[in-house]
Amino acid sequence: MSEVLGGHYTQSSTGLLTEQRVKEKMESLGLIAIKPVPDRGIDLEVYNPSDLKKCIRIQVKGRSPKQIDTHRWFQIRVPKREFERARQEGIPANQTWRKKVKMVDFFILDAVNMNEMWVLNQDQVFDLISLNEQQYSTRPDNIFVYDENMNSKQKEMNLEARVMGPSIMNRLGHCKNNFQPILDSLGM
Repeated sequence: MSEVLGGHYTQSSTGLLTEQRVKEKMESLGLIAIKPVPDRGIDLEVYNPSDLKKCIRIQVKGRSPKQIDTHRWFQIRVPKREFERARQEGIPANQTWRKKVKMVDFFILDAVNMNEMWVLNQDQVFDLISLNEQQYSTRPDNIFVYDENMNSKQKEMNLEARVMGPSIMNRLGHCKNNFQPILDSLGM
């Protein structure tokens, strides 16, 4: 288990912190939240305590609360090993990150320093990534193609990215600290 080193959060310790914060939030809403073992891209399974057949899957994305000045910038990462395996299995490169989005019902983007949790469904995540491509589409780590020297890839989910038209924060403002879509999905 990763730890906080000298007051700095590692990627793993940030994940542990934000998953715990989201788990506690789900429980404060009267829900049952369980961390699946092993972790295969679903951080929490959340249940309606009155109907355990109703379950939603949540992916938590957090931002290091101490090291980073951009507190609302999140990523979906595809590690090099996973990217190479997808290539061997004949999965199109651009489907690797999409597969991660489709694994869950909701993403919760936890901006710890801002005390904000942004609750997005799959369609909203795809929209957020599409909007971020206006700013990040030429970054090599954001271009999903198979090549000789493959590295890890990622898609940006920066809530403060520069985009044409209304800001992302304005477009998705109704998602900030709004857990009602989760409750509705669970029939509560």
